[in-house]
Amino acid sequence: MNSLLRISLVVTLFLIGFFGGAVFVRYEEFSTLRLNELGDFFAGTAGPVALIWLVLGYFQQRNSIQLQTSELKAAVEQYEEQARATQAIALNDLRSARIDFYKIVSETSALVRECEIKLGLEVGLYADLISQLSMSSLASASSRFFSHQSEISKEDLERKCRQLRRRQESLENNSKVAFGESFQWTEEKILEAVLHQSALRQLSFEIDNYNSNSRSEPIAAK
Repeated sequence: MNSLLRISLVVTLFLIGFFGGAVFVRYEEFSTLRLNELGDFFAGTAGPVALIWLVLGYFQQRNSIQLQTSELKAAVEQYEEQARATQAIALNDLRSARIDFYKIVSETSALVRECEIKLGLEVGLYADLISQLSMSSLASASSRFFSHQSEISKEDLERKCRQLRRRQESLENNSKVAFGESFQWTEEKILEAVLHQSALRQLSFEIDNYNSNSRSEPIAAK
């Protein structure tokens, strides 16, 4: 572009010098020209100069457009790279959220079974109880069958345990379809699972207290 500009300046100066020299050499004839002839002279003088600078402007604009196109292309590539990085981060977060959800559902499943065994609702789970519960929890669960407890308290605990079992089944069904769901859906289910886990722990604590109080009752009261 610098070479084109230099060429344009050289040609422009040459034309100005050429026409200026012609006017200087033939000044007497030039001074006698009529107005329309002077207009034709200046039009013929300025025409080549204007054409040269028009061509120069065209090349300058073309180079500027090419530069802008290159910058836009580079910007688009950068945005695409950022979008891919953002998508990768989002996928990683979604994968981690799903793993957390599966983990919480698995933990709550064990808690539900523990509560059911402590209340004697699942007699067939004693084999699983040995591997999942401590010896103190096993003793607490077995004492359920030999203690005389308040029917109202027992019914309340059993009713609450059944409600949490139904909620657990719903969460387990959700965990089976979590792979195809969105991050927002998974976050909502994680919150629901955490609240469910908290309720199960509270129920387990209430059952332990209930069994402990039952074992400590005087014989005369039984």
